Amino acid sequence: MSRCEFTLVLESQKEIQTKEVSLGELQELGKIIFPAGFRWIAGLAIMKQNPDAIHVFTGFRNVWYFFPLICYALFHNIKVAVMNEPYSIHPVGYFQEEASWQTRLKVGTRPYLYRGMARLLTYAEQQVPPCILPLSLIAMEQFKQGGFDSKTMYPFGYFVPGQPVNHMRLHQKTHQLRLIFVGSLLLRKGLDLAVQSIEDLNRAGFDITLDVYGHGSPEKFFSLPSTCVFYKGALLPKNVQAVMSHYDMLILPSRHDGWGVVVNEALLQGVPVIVSDRVGAKCLIEKSGAGVVFSLEDGGDLTIKLSALFQKPELITKMRQMALLVGSAISPEEGAKYLLNVFQHHFFSEGQRPSALWATGRINEQ
Repeated sequence: MSRCEFTLVLESQKEIQTKEVSLGELQELGKIIFPAGFRWIAGLAIMKQNPDAIHVFTGFRNVWYFFPLICYALFHNIKVAVMNEPYSIHPVGYFQEEASWQTRLKVGTRPYLYRGMARLLTYAEQQVPPCILPLSLIAMEQFKQGGFDSKTMYPFGYFVPGQPVNHMRLHQKTHQLRLIFVGSLLLRKGLDLAVQSIEDLNRAGFDITLDVYGHGSPEKFFSLPSTCVFYKGALLPKNVQAVMSHYDMLILPSRHDGWGVVVNEALLQGVPVIVSDRVGAKCLIEKSGAGVVFSLEDGGDLTIKLSALFQKPELITKMRQMALLVGSAISPEEGAKYLLNVFQHHFFSEGQRPSALWATGRINEQ
């Protein structure tokens, strides 16, 4: 097979993209907008017009047209791939603050919903099994627990282009740890956990600062003014990597994060990352040496790891070198090549089962 045609259905933007691409070609896909109110009908039309294409869905979440379309495709032996983030196991808001009962309901029903979907897809499947693309190893484990066949799963991730690297520090003090947080100021992001650890360490004589960037109300998470935590406002997406490059480390202490693209952006700049074990992108960190992962359940683990990093700055120097290596392995080009290799292997039994950094966590295996 020299060419692979596929259709990408983007739930969040309510549009589809379709284009025939050669393996290894990296092109912008054309867009066809789903007509409002007739998305299920439009999806069926696309499948009927392109029965030999690979139809890629960004999630199962909308039960009114995405999941039925996936079942329809499997029943008619149409090739289907599904990308999906992990669900939260903590009762906190997803993309906005919401009532406690809502988040607890989501957390409690997700495992049962996955089991139900796995059984329905197995029932609908005729000859061509779906290609499941879990967005992180956390998502992959959740799919396994839900009863999905591990042979159909290929770990995937998010990918963003890098910008010119700038390793110049903004300050001259050598015995200081400067951290940056970039993200929405929501309870889900765990900013309060980072603030608590940093304030405790500074009271004990450490010199650790945290600059916070993002939309929201900072006073919900720390007192203003503060001697070690500073709110810097929101950043334009195009400026995130340039600002990150001036810091020692990025911290993302989320209680739940499906992936965490800011991790990619930091690594592309050679900036090591501190993440919780509930961040999907931890797979880029935990075995690569490009940062540290702390346990969310162990209340003192973040403080212990920050203390060690402050007292041994040579660790950060080594992590910076590994971050650059990881950054070179998570480019959009590498992600596209991996995806096309997955399609070759899964749908056409060509080549060996592909492996990548976001699947192994080991930079020396790339």
